[in-house]
Amino acid sequence: MFSEAVNKLIANAGAKAAASRDIPRYLTLSALAGLYIGLAIFLIYSIGAPLSAADWPLTKLLMGASFSIGLSLVAFGGAELFSGNILFIGAAALKREIAWRDALRVLLLSWAGNILGTLFLAFILLASGLFSGQTRDFIIEASRVKAELPPLPLLTRGVMCNLCVCLALWTGVRLKEELAKLALIAMCVFAFIASGYEHCVANMFLLALSVIGGGGEVSPLGYFYNVALVSIGNIIGGMLVAAPYVYVSAEKRR
Repeated sequence: MFSEAVNKLIANAGAKAAASRDIPRYLTLSALAGLYIGLAIFLIYSIGAPLSAADWPLTKLLMGASFSIGLSLVAFGGAELFSGNILFIGAAALKREIAWRDALRVLLLSWAGNILGTLFLAFILLASGLFSGQTRDFIIEASRVKAELPPLPLLTRGVMCNLCVCLALWTGVRLKEELAKLALIAMCVFAFIASGYEHCVANMFLLALSVIGGGGEVSPLGYFYNVALVSIGNIIGGMLVAAPYVYVSAEKRR
């Protein structure tokens, strides 16, 4: 029933595996994804800072509604996002259409490239002077809380986040109309931001900005602690989308 959509995932994964053999170019595409997600994160925290300071009850609603630009740029602009790659690569690996070593190379390179893109944007924003005032305080406080969360909440919030992200991409594979794809991306992204779930690439940017431009409230150790656990949670969440559809799309043996 879902074999056509799963085959599209597999074809996409094969293209990613082939592209990842050219490491500099693949890192560039991955860095772009980190930059796009970072742009969206800075946007929503710039919106949220004055609203939170005013104790406005709909702060999360507006922040969630504003983040979809990040995943939309990744999906339509063309970039390699670690969390989204888990869906494509996971499906292909489970179907044994690509080798696990190729799957691992894609995921490691996209993860590393996403970090490079978020760091690049963090330094640009620090130089711009926009990381200041209410926005700076809001981002640092949010980063401090993220860096101090216990392991289980971080892991499970990472799982829930990538359920939303990969469902947005999965439904996008099944749809043909671009407006419908954009609408589903917006709804799924709104769900994870407004619910307080954790996205590893978003956190790569947010915590990097706080570590580099903060006053010591967030440490490099807190950065890696958060990003590592949330990345693991994102992997589990992505596989929870890929695995059931791979299973139900498999032909029954007679």
